[in-house]
Amino acid sequence: QPQARPSRRAAAKAEAARGRANRDDDDDEDADEDDDGDEDEAGEEEETQGEADAAEEEWWGGDWTDDMMIACRFVVRKLMRHRCSSCFLEPVDPVALGLDDYLTVITTPMDLGTVESKIDGNSYATPKELREDVRLVFSNAQRYNPDGDDVHKNAGVMRAAFEEAWREERQKAKVVADKARAREAHRGRGRGRGRGRGRGRGGAAAP
Repeated sequence: QPQARPSRRAAAKAEAARGRANRDDDDDEDADEDDDGDEDEAGEEEETQGEADAAEEEWWGGDWTDDMMIACRFVVRKLMRHRCSSCFLEPVDPVALGLDDYLTVITTPMDLGTVESKIDGNSYATPKELREDVRLVFSNAQRYNPDGDDVHKNAGVMRAAFEEAWREERQKAKVVADKARAREAHRGRGRGRGRGRGRGRGGAAAP
């Protein structure tokens, strides 16, 4: 027997279903492309951040310059004027404060006053040593004082203030250094052109 032909309504339904399936496939492809784009952007951001971190560590581990010394001294003194700094300006006195176990828990005490004295006495071989001492001030406070304690909270505020202040000074120092290098390169090109113009036909310098 000949098969019955599908009705127009059934054919229309089938066509609509195929259209929806095609649209779903297109949406899936678009989503996959978006995911690939997001992954590429994330990879680029991670690479850029990695390069910035590497440059930061290289700077911290380098030799002292006048600009770096000025920046470090400025940042430390700015911290010492911070509203939450009162607990971190001088060495902790375990006897006066009745902290019998302090030197057992905190094996390397540090405070901002000591950091400032070490800067003035040129005791830091690299800026990185200074950075680690400043961070030590606040990590000691958070290690000894429990979470929720005012000293613990103030140490977190101070650590964040230090990192932010240092990023700002680091960026300023980079701008100054870049400008100095650009001026030196410009002067070098100028001297080269001057030497070229100052030679006569025989190659000897003109009087």
